[in-house]
Amino acid sequence: MPSDAPANYRFVLRLQIIDGLIKMAAANFPENRAPSAWEMAAMKAIADASTDCEPYGKLTSIFDIPVDEKIVKQAAAK
Repeated sequence: MPSDAPANYRFVLRLQIIDGLIKMAAANFPENRAPSAWEMAAMKAIADASTDCEPYGKLTSIFDIPVDEKIVKQAAAK
């Protein structure tokens, strides 16, 4: 994740996986505002990390991954 995270952020990363490969990654920012540069960089970092884990077997589905400061802090603590 990029440094200098804002105090509060929230978005949903949507991944479309077809035959185990990510075909599309997009973000939904629910506050009806343009995302900050940090949020865009964070979305790209998560999408890149997801593609680094390919292939996902024969999986074909759409996944919505919620991202907020609490989830990121929990993941960083592991």
